[in-house]
Amino acid sequence: MDLGTPYDAIPQETDNATFFDAANISEEARKNRQNLAHALQSVRFVNDFTEWWHWLYGDRYWAVMTQANPRCFRTRTDRFM
Repeated sequence: MDLGTPYDAIPQETDNATFFDAANISEEARKNRQNLAHALQSVRFVNDFTEWWHWLYGDRYWAVMTQANPRCFRTRTDRFM
């Protein structure tokens, strides 16, 4: 499946094509990324926009992006509150 870059590619080596909304990828890759986004966003994952393959759920970035109650997520050193 064409997603524009290999998984775990380095932005500097791909002219930033790893960014989710990169303009320098094929139309097919753009559609495939949108399909991926639709599936993962429908179950409340959020994308780390610098990496099309990097989706998050339940961490601090996710909480900020979804405006979730910060007491609902775990950090590496905290327990659920």
